[in-house]
Amino acid sequence: MKEAIGTGPTVEEAKEAACKKLGVESYEAEFEILEMPTRKTFGLFGGSPA
Repeated sequence: MKEAIGTGPTVEEAKEAACKKLGVESYEAEFEILEMPTRKTFGLFGGSPA
């Protein structure tokens, strides 16, 4: 089994990034969300990608 970690501002974009690394389509992969994205405070401070 191959593994890849993808990151992005949304969960969907993180999934797409991981699929691209593996060279597979999303329906061919299983996903485990390691960290949910958080929003920035006032659009400036904090926040984290998925």
